[in-house]
Amino acid sequence: EESRRLQDALVTGSTVPDDATLRRSPEDREVVAVYNQMIDNPGKMSIEYCRLKQSLDVLMVEQSHRSKENTNLRADIDRLKKELDIQQKIELCGGLNRHSITSDAWHKENPEASHYLFGLGTFDQFKCYICEVFFPDVEFAFRSSGNLTEFEQLQLVLMKVHRDYEDNTVKIIFQRTGHSFVADIMKKWMPKLKRLGLYMSILDLDY
Repeated sequence: EESRRLQDALVTGSTVPDDATLRRSPEDREVVAVYNQMIDNPGKMSIEYCRLKQSLDVLMVEQSHRSKENTNLRADIDRLKKELDIQQKIELCGGLNRHSITSDAWHKENPEASHYLFGLGTFDQFKCYICEVFFPDVEFAFRSSGNLTEFEQLQLVLMKVHRDYEDNTVKIIFQRTGHSFVADIMKKWMPKLKRLGLYMSILDLDY
């Protein structure tokens, strides 16, 4: 009976009788009291409605931001997990060295390694970008020892830029020593890559 009388009041927009709230919790009685005050004063009800709507709008925006943050966080976690899986696969195959990163067979066994290391798709796509699109005068060539070929030098530069490897790590991978070994190669190729990036950034792809 008490619930029915309270529901009828809420539906019809009339005040709630005091005896309908006697056995309710203090919180419920406070809500009913506020409701009765708004029914008795339509102007106040309008102001309260606007205030509540503004609060709700703020909560909705915050919820939307949190949802986007959660989505971005989930994407970061998935990306890091994928990179960790690739790193583990590379370690199981003996790690990175001068021979493996230029080997077609090794890249076929590790199809995601090229994009992970150089940022330019599969190894076949990487070779196409380097030798046919970006630097047609550079041949796909590598040596087991001695000075790096130009193709290997570009591998070094892109690994350094894309993965942010330390110089000592790069020296170990390419089995080279020398204080300025990495710096000399970066100095040779980075200006060319910067110009290439500039040209591509201003290319009218919608033409």
